[in-house]
Amino acid sequence: MLAYACRLTADNHPDMTPKEFWSISRQSVKAWLDDDASSMGAAIAFYTVFSIAPLLVIVIAVAGIVWEREAVQGEIVGQIGEVVGRDAAATVQSLLQASAVSG
Repeated sequence: MLAYACRLTADNHPDMTPKEFWSISRQSVKAWLDDDASSMGAAIAFYTVFSIAPLLVIVIAVAGIVWEREAVQGEIVGQIGEVVGRDAAATVQSLLQASAVSG
């Protein structure tokens, strides 16, 4: 929609009038609020956080069949560290170590 709003005609006038722009903006915000999109996004983030550790345990166990378990775990934790930071990677590492101890 933004590309449409910014496109200019040969006369160098925008295709969308300010009134149309505000109308579409109001409709978008209303749809966002009606669908409760922010709560849905928070729910997805919440469940992702709690499902990532068991998923990583499974991935490491399967990949550990082919490669050494510690090497796989180190590589995954390293990748997590690059994406979300060292603190989060250290937390994931401690979760994985705790799950390895508990069996």
